[in-house]
Amino acid sequence: MAAAVSVAIFLLVVLTVAGVDALLELTPTGTAKVPAVLAFGDSVVDTGNNNFIRTIIRANFPPYGREFPGRKPTGRFSDGKISIDFLGDGAAYLDKNLSMDDLKTGVSFASAGSGYDNASCRTMVRPCLHQLSI
Repeated sequence: MAAAVSVAIFLLVVLTVAGVDALLELTPTGTAKVPAVLAFGDSVVDTGNNNFIRTIIRANFPPYGREFPGRKPTGRFSDGKISIDFLGDGAAYLDKNLSMDDLKTGVSFASAGSGYDNASCRTMVRPCLHQLSI
């Protein structure tokens, strides 16, 4: 049973990656099939939004960021790029340096520590329902 579940999860991941790769290909005219990537969620796709809100959940200190371009902590819960960086520009919505052009190509609304239910986390982060209302 466990082997069947593992195979199913593996196939789901492969199909998801293949589907995303197909969406990100350029059309014959040179434009992207998907003009913008918007991310909602938790630390898996948080590109630094928690740096701009009052919370204890942060990743703005070493060793975070040591493999990221510039080798400095950015608020990503990784030592390098995260998935949203590979799919889009990975701009944080709450970043004060965000431009209108960044919004046109996509941003991350994610907040590390958030949950799908507002009651799941009480650590002053942006729950998913709040992310959708922004």
